[in-house]
Amino acid sequence: MTNYIVYQIAITDAEADLINSGTTLEKYETKLDLMMPGHDHAKLAKHAMLNGYYTKCGYIFDANDLEQAFMIGQTDSFSRLSPDACSVSTGDLIVDTTDHSIYIVKSFGFDQI
Repeated sequence: MTNYIVYQIAITDAEADLINSGTTLEKYETKLDLMMPGHDHAKLAKHAMLNGYYTKCGYIFDANDLEQAFMIGQTDSFSRLSPDACSVSTGDLIVDTTDHSIYIVKSFGFDQI
Protein backbone atom coordinates (compact mmCIF):
# COMPACT_ATOMS: atom_id res chain seq x y z
CA MET A 1 0.00 0.00 0.00
CA THR A 2 1.19 3.47 -0.85
CA ASN A 3 0.43 6.94 0.47
CA TYR A 4 -0.05 9.87 -1.89
CA ILE A 5 -0.10 13.66 -1.64
CA VAL A 6 -2.56 15.61 -3.79
CA TYR A 7 -1.90 19.08 -5.21
CA GLN A 8 -4.52 21.26 -6.86
CA ILE A 9 -4.64 24.67 -8.49
CA ALA A 10 -6.89 26.65 -6.19
CA ILE A 11 -8.37 29.96 -7.21
CA THR A 12 -8.63 32.42 -4.31
CA ASP A 13 -11.66 34.64 -3.74
CA ALA A 14 -9.62 37.66 -4.84
CA GLU A 15 -8.57 35.86 -8.04
CA ALA A 16 -12.19 34.83 -8.69
CA ASP A 17 -13.25 38.46 -8.34
CA LEU A 18 -10.65 39.49 -10.93
CA ILE A 19 -11.71 36.70 -13.30
CA ASN A 20 -15.38 37.63 -12.90
CA SER A 21 -14.57 41.27 -13.68
CA GLY A 22 -13.05 40.21 -17.01
CA THR A 23 -9.38 40.07 -16.07
CA THR A 24 -7.43 37.24 -17.65
CA LEU A 25 -5.24 35.35 -15.18
CA GLU A 26 -2.61 32.95 -16.50
CA LYS A 27 -3.11 30.73 -13.43
CA TYR A 28 -6.81 30.29 -14.25
CA GLU A 29 -6.18 29.80 -17.97
CA THR A 30 -3.60 27.11 -17.13
CA LYS A 31 -6.10 25.41 -14.82
CA LEU A 32 -8.70 25.35 -17.60
CA ASP A 33 -6.21 24.06 -20.18
CA LEU A 34 -5.22 21.24 -17.81
CA MET A 35 -8.84 20.09 -17.73
CA MET A 36 -9.24 19.98 -21.51
CA PRO A 37 -8.11 17.21 -23.85
CA GLY A 38 -5.72 18.02 -26.66
CA HIS A 39 -3.11 19.85 -24.59
CA ASP A 40 0.35 18.75 -23.47
CA HIS A 41 -0.71 18.21 -19.87
CA ALA A 42 2.76 17.30 -18.62
CA LYS A 43 4.20 20.52 -20.06
CA LEU A 44 1.33 22.61 -18.63
CA ALA A 45 1.72 20.96 -15.21
CA LYS A 46 5.46 21.68 -15.16
CA HIS A 47 4.72 25.31 -16.04
CA ALA A 48 2.13 25.50 -13.24
CA MET A 49 4.56 23.91 -10.78
CA LEU A 50 7.34 26.35 -11.68
CA ASN A 51 4.96 29.29 -11.23
CA GLY A 52 3.70 28.09 -7.86
CA TYR A 53 0.11 27.55 -8.99
CA TYR A 54 -0.28 24.19 -7.23
CA THR A 55 -0.92 23.93 -3.50
CA LYS A 56 -0.90 20.84 -1.32
CA CYS A 57 -4.52 20.05 -0.57
CA GLY A 58 -4.62 16.58 0.95
CA TYR A 59 -3.43 13.04 1.48
CA ILE A 60 -4.59 9.66 0.29
CA PHE A 61 -3.54 6.79 2.53
CA ASP A 62 -3.11 3.09 1.77
CA ALA A 63 -3.92 2.92 -1.94
CA ASN A 64 -2.74 0.00 -4.07
CA ASP A 65 -2.06 2.18 -7.13
CA LEU A 66 -2.94 5.47 -8.83
CA GLU A 67 -6.35 4.20 -9.94
CA GLN A 68 -7.30 3.38 -6.37
CA ALA A 69 -5.82 6.68 -5.18
CA PHE A 70 -8.05 8.47 -7.68
CA MET A 71 -11.10 6.54 -6.49
CA ILE A 72 -10.33 7.36 -2.83
CA GLY A 73 -9.91 10.98 -3.91
CA GLN A 74 -13.58 10.95 -4.95
CA THR A 75 -14.78 10.03 -1.44
CA ASP A 76 -14.76 11.31 2.11
CA SER A 77 -11.74 9.05 2.75
CA PHE A 78 -9.64 11.73 1.02
CA SER A 79 -7.88 13.55 3.88
CA ARG A 80 -8.32 17.20 2.85
CA LEU A 81 -6.09 19.89 4.34
CA SER A 82 -8.67 22.59 3.62
CA PRO A 83 -12.45 22.64 3.41
CA ASP A 84 -11.97 24.28 -0.01
CA ALA A 85 -10.12 21.25 -1.41
CA CYS A 86 -12.10 19.49 -4.11
CA SER A 87 -12.24 15.84 -4.99
CA VAL A 88 -9.35 14.65 -7.15
CA SER A 89 -9.92 15.61 -10.77
CA THR A 90 -8.31 16.30 -14.12
CA GLY A 91 -5.29 18.57 -13.84
CA ASP A 92 -4.47 17.66 -10.24
CA LEU A 93 -1.10 16.23 -9.26
CA ILE A 94 -0.70 13.03 -7.28
CA VAL A 95 2.70 12.45 -5.67
CA ASP A 96 3.77 8.95 -4.65
CA THR A 97 5.40 9.32 -1.22
CA THR A 98 7.49 6.18 -1.73
CA ASP A 99 9.61 7.39 -4.65
CA HIS A 100 8.34 11.02 -4.95
CA SER A 101 7.21 10.47 -8.54
CA ILE A 102 4.64 13.00 -9.72
CA TYR A 103 1.62 12.17 -11.87
CA ILE A 104 -0.93 14.44 -13.47
CA VAL A 105 -4.53 13.27 -13.54
CA LYS A 106 -5.82 13.25 -17.12
CA SER A 107 -9.30 12.71 -18.51
CA PHE A 108 -8.32 9.07 -18.90
CA GLY A 109 -5.40 7.88 -16.83
CA PHE A 110 -2.25 9.60 -15.65
CA ASP A 111 1.01 10.92 -17.05
CA GLN A 112 4.22 10.95 -15.07
CA ILE A 113 5.80 14.38 -14.85
